[in-house]
Amino acid sequence: MRFFTHKFSLIQLQWLLVISIFIMLMLSMLQMDSFAQSAIYAFIYTAFYAAIVYGNILWLIPNLSQKGKIVSYIIAVIVFLFVIGLIRTFVTLVIYNSFFTDQPEVLTLKIVGSTFIGSLMIFLLSFVFRMALEYFRLKERSDEIIAQKTQAELNLLKSQVQPHFLFNTLNNIYYEAYLEAPRTAVLIERLSNIMRYFVDESPKLQVSLLAEIQFLENYIELEKIRILYEIDCIFTININQQLTVPPMLLMSFIENIFKHGIDKSSSNNKIRIALTEKDNRLIFTTTNSIPKVTSNKDSNGFGLDNLRKRLVLLYQKDFELETCNDGKIFSTSLNIPLA
Repeated sequence: MRFFTHKFSLIQLQWLLVISIFIMLMLSMLQMDSFAQSAIYAFIYTAFYAAIVYGNILWLIPNLSQKGKIVSYIIAVIVFLFVIGLIRTFVTLVIYNSFFTDQPEVLTLKIVGSTFIGSLMIFLLSFVFRMALEYFRLKERSDEIIAQKTQAELNLLKSQVQPHFLFNTLNNIYYEAYLEAPRTAVLIERLSNIMRYFVDESPKLQVSLLAEIQFLENYIELEKIRILYEIDCIFTININQQLTVPPMLLMSFIENIFKHGIDKSSSNNKIRIALTEKDNRLIFTTTNSIPKVTSNKDSNGFGLDNLRKRLVLLYQKDFELETCNDGKIFSTSLNIPLA
């Protein structure tokens, strides 16, 4: 029963389909041929069918059809099918004449034409196979996103200890601090807003840019209190803040700056952050000076590598993430579509 409840990956499903086709072909040939002959021919046919299907899906369509080269695509398909059919016919005849007959057959135009028609049928079926693959790929991505979101929510729930009690307590501390130390009260308010963002906003699929920007600004101000000297930090915003983005998508860049781009003993730390909109796309850039002595990489941090994996899940190939390190300045650039 476990076999039927097992969740197959996309690659496993393809292998299962190939094996099923091989078995069906072999069983159909057993009525007329020996077991060995049926197995060999079934293997050859299955291999050439796979070559036609994957040749169209992985090479012809991406390199010609999807680039608008329709005439070239049609010509390439005809040549491809003719060559594949010719090779399959030649291989089949060589094996047949060498092992399974005393009266060798010769390669004729009729045999090649018949094989070409069969290859054409398989070629047409490759479009159905391609649609099925795209469906399963989309489902896999959707399942992975849901799984990540569920895990994030579980981690968030584990880390929450009576959040409403905590917020109320922070509010009380804020009012007490406001009377004695107004600057401390402002920092407490920022911390409260960050924690409220974690609880209320981060579980969502999309949050407003306004909420994301406020979260980043609060985080930056709290990080500044850990630095001995004032940081030259400029955050430029030129965008419609009512648009939405996935939560904490931009946080990794800011976190990376304060983890690896700040020299706590220097008074010359410079950070430039810009958030702009162009052609309904969000462009987020950061630059920061590189400290002479860099800190060790925190293996527990979210990291730009993990961010790239998340971007692939969210946008597939419709994003640009670039980093540049010239030894003095480290810069990043993110370009994603806006919702």
